[in-house]
Amino acid sequence: MKNPFARLLSGCAVALAVAAAPLAAQPTPDAAALSRQLRQHPQIFAHPPFVPGSLIVRLQNPAATAAAHTLLASHHHARKITALGAPARAILRVDLELSAPSARDAVSRTLDAYAQLAADPAFAGVDLNWKLTSSYLPDDPYAIDDGHPEDSHADQYFLRPMNVPDAWDLLLPAGAAARSATVAVLDSGVALSHPDLHRAVVDGGYDFASGDADPATDTPGDPANGDGADNNRDGYADAGVAHGTHVAGLIAAELDNGLGVAGLGANRAGVLPVRVMDDEGSGELAWIVDGIFYAANKNVDVISMSLGMPQKLLCTIDVPAPDAMIEAVRYAYERGVIVVAATGNAAKADRSCGVSYPAALDHVIAVGSSNLQGERSKYSDYGGDHAQVDVTAFGGDFVGAGPRLELTEVIWSTWVIDAATAAASDGKYEAGQHVYGGAIGTSMAAPEVAALAALVRSVRPELAPDDVASLITGGARDLLAPGWDVETGAGQVDFLTTLAAASATVGAR
Repeated sequence: MKNPFARLLSGCAVALAVAAAPLAAQPTPDAAALSRQLRQHPQIFAHPPFVPGSLIVRLQNPAATAAAHTLLASHHHARKITALGAPARAILRVDLELSAPSARDAVSRTLDAYAQLAADPAFAGVDLNWKLTSSYLPDDPYAIDDGHPEDSHADQYFLRPMNVPDAWDLLLPAGAAARSATVAVLDSGVALSHPDLHRAVVDGGYDFASGDADPATDTPGDPANGDGADNNRDGYADAGVAHGTHVAGLIAAELDNGLGVAGLGANRAGVLPVRVMDDEGSGELAWIVDGIFYAANKNVDVISMSLGMPQKLLCTIDVPAPDAMIEAVRYAYERGVIVVAATGNAAKADRSCGVSYPAALDHVIAVGSSNLQGERSKYSDYGGDHAQVDVTAFGGDFVGAGPRLELTEVIWSTWVIDAATAAASDGKYEAGQHVYGGAIGTSMAAPEVAALAALVRSVRPELAPDDVASLITGGARDLLAPGWDVETGAGQVDFLTTLAAASATVGAR
């Protein structure tokens, strides 16, 4: 479905995903060996995939916090120690006093400290403070539209193959209370006053990237809007709050308001914005861990994460699952939260680096992307040593590569204009303007499944996370081999089948 009107721009955000297949308990990773492997990586010193001078530790004895502070300060040169998440989990962010004369030395000394702390029996787990990303497809173009009905190109073609309209017909006569289930969107923030979203946003969000209670101001000129430039030279343009806004719209954009697009949550899903990615689409592990704990303590029904570990690194080094992330996801699960995330966008036609973290963890529904042909989208990650795809949803697809890349399927949702797009538009757009944008990626597929999980919770609020996951996978439509397959898991989600199975009396609720 080519869009000839679309002005193509490089660097549109498309994010990662999570895996929900059970993950066997892993042995404590050999931190010294991982440290050696990382030092040999060709880009590790120029572009470290973790925050130099920052580590995350979990104490063996939560009652020994004061002693741990003393130990970290006196023996490991900690200059600042910050508790993350629930106190009972005893997870600490440790910022080191490196006094390093160069960026290379800072990376090297961080790896030294990582190996030393991991060998200390006082700590049950030690992580580098990894930089996760709301992943992009290089040269991924997007199109922009102002959402007016008379000239809108925002065709939500992907709804019918997943039986979304039929599911809405089943639900809407019931007259259930609006926004009866809440989805925490852990992402780059949300444009709180977007006309298609402002009624869906739940109070109480937080911005862990900036450390304040504004989970994404969308004031023109605010850095959270993104400036469209590759400021940190990671190869991906900065879309700022637009990515999280796109994700939130897929879940909760207003239905039947005569504007733009319709969220798949059919006005039953509200969105709690939790900003864990900065204006360059990068998020520290510490922010994401804190964000998961925060959302769980807000008693949300679902956590949606279109983010993950750097896929290029995972292709070359077997990075262990971050201990702090395992604990955070386990905490959310124990509080009854359904966790959904994207598998990643690094796959090729015939190979994949595997499902990314947080994808490859217990208690997470791993969502890949499928297309209109009933196949895995070309970029959608699958397989790996630790976990597999659970289900797929529509994330869009493309043909070609590089300058000849052409989007054949686009997923439309709410969007915010960045400064570079505004400058190149000959006055058509302003920075911070609320519009509708098309993007592709497992970033788009994951919130569709999060919306389905929220709908199930709106019908059956008593169901445990495992029960909801079973309904979603059990209701999926086979795509490739009969039954489960490695590329698409249980298949493509089916809203009608899943919701009908959730309750035989759903229409009377």
